[in-house]
Amino acid sequence: MDEMIYDLGVYMTPSQLENLKIIIKTLFNNDLTKFELTASSGLSIIIVNKYCDCVHQYYLSKDLYKKVLDNVNKLNQTINHGFVKFLSSDDKLQLITYEKVEPINGDNFDTTKLKNDVFKTLKTMKELGISHGDLVLDNIGYSKIDNQYLIYDFETVKFDVKESNDLYTFLKSIKFHVGF
Repeated sequence: MDEMIYDLGVYMTPSQLENLKIIIKTLFNNDLTKFELTASSGLSIIIVNKYCDCVHQYYLSKDLYKKVLDNVNKLNQTINHGFVKFLSSDDKLQLITYEKVEPINGDNFDTTKLKNDVFKTLKTMKELGISHGDLVLDNIGYSKIDNQYLIYDFETVKFDVKESNDLYTFLKSIKFHVGF
């Protein structure tokens, strides 16, 4: 398991590493075939459950965990569409569980549907004074259950904003990934 963790390329303190091992043991009984690990900007570890429609995000910093959880709770109270669904949290483990969505890879996605789904969410966000802050394709996935593209990664969400560059960032990300 250590090699799998080290391959993430994320520096973790001994206590963070121990917490991750506790999470893996708690969720998967140390069965390495039941999950995949990936890093999110070096600030959290994503644990993708291969056998259910959920992902777990372990935040290395308690402050970041609290900030993201606060953002998720505010979003749930304010807007009811366009974001991955929050399923649960564990304050002791600094772990948030979300619904699983398929990440956008390469250019094999429906650009028109992607734009329509995200534009609807952006319109509502603008009306409510919410900015995502990092609306790139790496932070959008497709939900087969909802048949729509959903936004995730809530570290940079801001509320009560008058202006946002989310639309610009989103369109530039599409252009970067597909070249038009």
